This record gives sequence, C-alpha cells and structure tokens, in this order.
Amino acid sequence: MEKPAHGGLLEADMLEGQYSAIFFEADPKTGVLGNAFSSGVIEFRDGKIFGGDSGYYYLGTYEMDGVKFDATVEVAPHRAQSLHGSAFGVRGCTLSIRGHVNAVSVLAGGNIRSSGEPFQIRLTRIVG
Repeated sequence: MEKPAHGGLLEADMLEGQYSAIFFEADPKTGVLGNAFSSGVIEFRDGKIFGGDSGYYYLGTYEMDGVKFDATVEVAPHRAQSLHGSAFGVRGCTLSIRGHVNAVSVLAGGNIRSSGEPFQIRLTRIVG
C-alpha cells in the first residue's frame, strides 16, 4: 500500500487536477524566464493530459517519479488556420516537459521537439 506524502496526497496523485498554464520563453543557456508567449488550461488525470487555449488543444501523457514528472504533449490547432502566431507553429508541435510538483503550483521546463526551442511553463492549480 502506498503511503501518503506531502500533505496527505499520494505522490501519484500530486499532479492530478486542473491548472492555469502560462508558457514563457527561456534563455537556452541560463533557463531565465523571458516573455510569456501563450496561456491556457491543462488537466492532469490518470497519466493523461488534456487542455488548450484560444488557438490550440493539448493532448499528452505524463509519468510521476516522487514529486518529479515527465510529460509529452501534442499541441495542435483546433482551427484550420490559427488566428494568432505562436511558438507552437501553424501546424502545432510536440513538447517535452520535465518539472517538480508542490501542493499549489508547478514550474517546469521543456523544449519544442522540432526546433529544440526551450520554454518554461508555470502551472497554478485551479481545481483538484
């Protein structure tokens, strides 16, 4: 039987819930946050990721290892032609994300697989 950790939550449940998400440019050498380039809503549930924003939907998977997680997320436009330009591209992209969870928020880093472009994502728990 798993034992609760971190405020009574099982480690596997720590990430589950709905979050507001803000994506930031990141300096490739230092990881320092730059300008925000997108924001949306993401839900983590049973190893799956669902979400989106005004131009894209997000679908993916994640795995927990203690309070750390790794995720792969497909980002695709939900319109034939997106209304706004984005680092995600006109056709979308695949994101690789690695982060650390606490009870309220997540700060994670990753890259856009096709370009290697680094980014940071700040997730703030809404529900869950």
